Amino acid sequence: MDFNHYKKELEILDDMHQAFSLLFIALNKIQVEADSQLESLTLRQLMLLIAIAHLEPREATIVNIANTLGTSKQNVNRLVSNMVNVGYLSSKPSETDKRSVNISITEMGLSVMQKNAINSNRYFLNLFKSFTKDEIAAFRKALEKLANHDYIDQKHFEEKVEIDIGKESKDMEKFLEQIREEFL
Repeated sequence: MDFNHYKKELEILDDMHQAFSLLFIALNKIQVEADSQLESLTLRQLMLLIAIAHLEPREATIVNIANTLGTSKQNVNRLVSNMVNVGYLSSKPSETDKRSVNISITEMGLSVMQKNAINSNRYFLNLFKSFTKDEIAAFRKALEKLANHDYIDQKHFEEKVEIDIGKESKDMEKFLEQIREEFL
């Protein structure tokens, strides 16, 4: 078969392969770097806490958390079990479905989220320092398309949550000044 007349198509396919490889590498690097910046928990654990905070208390089940994070129930179950043992989460049988348990963030879990809010934000600032604000917005839009490639209407983290992670602190004010200087 002569592939010479498929040159443009093969270039697009190569770009897809390269984009996927770069995404895989970037995600691995980000996880390792973020883990080193956080205190007392990993990036996966922090994202689990954020996912739970974005769910209604009666909706914070293993299945719904897994769907929110785009991962398996087994992965979430393992993370939740570990974080219940550490004291960051609690679990209790669901009042509406006896087959499920509701997961909630404990005071200790909230405290570790607060402690890491500035650390994670500093990491984000460093991660995106070579981007313009328009590039960040375009990147987000591209990732939304990628996250929704399977046409499953998945909740993301757009909704604001009523959880105090130190937004009113002096450290946050200083951090927001850095964002203004870098991107506005």
